[in-house]
Amino acid sequence: MARQQRWTAVVSTGLMVGALLACKKKPDPAAEASAAASAPAAPATPAAPAATSAAAAPAATEAPAATEAKLGDVKRYGVDKEVKLDDAGVRVSADELKVYNEADTKTDDVATLPKGLLVFRQVKMADFTLVEFPSGIGQFSQGWVETKSLSDTPEKVTRAAALSEKKTAAVKVVDGGTPAATDGGKASDAGAEKKADAGAAKAAADKKAEEKAAAEKAAAEKAAAEKAAEEKKAAAEKKAAEKKAAEKAPAKKK
Repeated sequence: MARQQRWTAVVSTGLMVGALLACKKKPDPAAEASAAASAPAAPATPAAPAATSAAAAPAATEAPAATEAKLGDVKRYGVDKEVKLDDAGVRVSADELKVYNEADTKTDDVATLPKGLLVFRQVKMADFTLVEFPSGIGQFSQGWVETKSLSDTPEKVTRAAALSEKKTAAVKVVDGGTPAATDGGKASDAGAEKKADAGAAKAAADKKAEEKAAAEKAAAEKAAAEKAAEEKKAAAEKKAAEKKAAEKAPAKKK
């Protein structure tokens, strides 16, 4: 009986120790949740800085340099503002007259005209006149000049006559010494030579036409003079014949 009680006590003690060990090993869910809530959050990894590569915003583009004015890039203002002129030749009355692509002295000048140069007026707008002037060998260009610097007396001359005077504009150079092109800079040297040849041919044709007209006029004047002389001679002969006949006729009887 005593032995049985001892075994019962041993077994009971073992069960209690096992229960205690089991409770110690098994975690409490509520405690775990509480621990998780109180644990500080892990610091966030900082984002990588934006790459400074070609994908970044491009640098500001520099503003393009202002385009230099070139002879021949003439601005027109339309028929509602321009008054058409007679294409008559007039003389430059001012020294070093500036030529502009626009009817505005605040813009860049493209050429300078010497005093006495023969130019041909095209249209007028406000205080400016668009003229065509000798700008090289056998060629003309257009540009705006101040009307007050032109003579008021038109001359009936041809462009060939203007070229024969051997006066020409001083064209402003651009691009480090290159003369401004008369066609916006697109003409090649061959094109310029071709234009010069065409101008020379036109001048020769105008001169030939003038010579022919002068010869025809001289011939007509000569024929008129010869006819007048013949008529005068015939009248003189008739008068002499009448006088002779009157002398031969017998006097009338009283």
